[in-house]
Amino acid sequence: VVTPRTAFAQSRATTDPAQLQAGYRLLFSGDKNAAAAHFDGVAKTNPDDLPLRYGWLMAERQRLDNKELRPNFEKAIDAIIDQAEKRYDKNPKDGEAPFYLANSHFLRAEYRFSYDKGMWGAARDGANAKGYIDKYIKQHPENGDAYLVQGMYNYYVDIAPAFAKVLRLFLFLPSGDRKNGLKQLERAAEKGTLFGPEATLILAEIYARYEN
Repeated sequence: VVTPRTAFAQSRATTDPAQLQAGYRLLFSGDKNAAAAHFDGVAKTNPDDLPLRYGWLMAERQRLDNKELRPNFEKAIDAIIDQAEKRYDKNPKDGEAPFYLANSHFLRAEYRFSYDKGMWGAARDGANAKGYIDKYIKQHPENGDAYLVQGMYNYYVDIAPAFAKVLRLFLFLPSGDRKNGLKQLERAAEKGTLFGPEATLILAEIYARYEN
């Protein structure tokens, strides 16, 4: 059985799985404000804790209709990527760094795309996310949460409109794979201990909007 603790067994962090799960339960129950406050509070006791810092980003992303929150979000996501990159450069076998590099790059790509913060930057973040998550899954294929980013990249890049495919050619981005993307998202929904509810919501939207 894969738990948050065993999934990140090679990590240097001292994340309390109960605190992590509590924050995500608040978030996926719809209480984004309480989730952000929870992650912010527990992360203050361990500011280098990647899982807790990323949990806060996940919750805060849901509150960004408030424009005043966006500058702090941008600084925080840049900071977690910088921290994870330094950890990964120092120890490529760090079991946590590539996972959160992939997720943070993908979250920043989605943010940049949604709020018109630069298509080129969003595309580069997407490519970085795929590269890191592919490396992570080779070492940790048992972690169902890892398939969320992999599945989203593969699915959405493959169904992207023509202009996005031209953009991909210019940036030498990896191609996607719609069928495998769906399978990976289904795996994340079924096996993910942190992001399973998120994968389920994404699948519901995909099947309703794109898959008839």
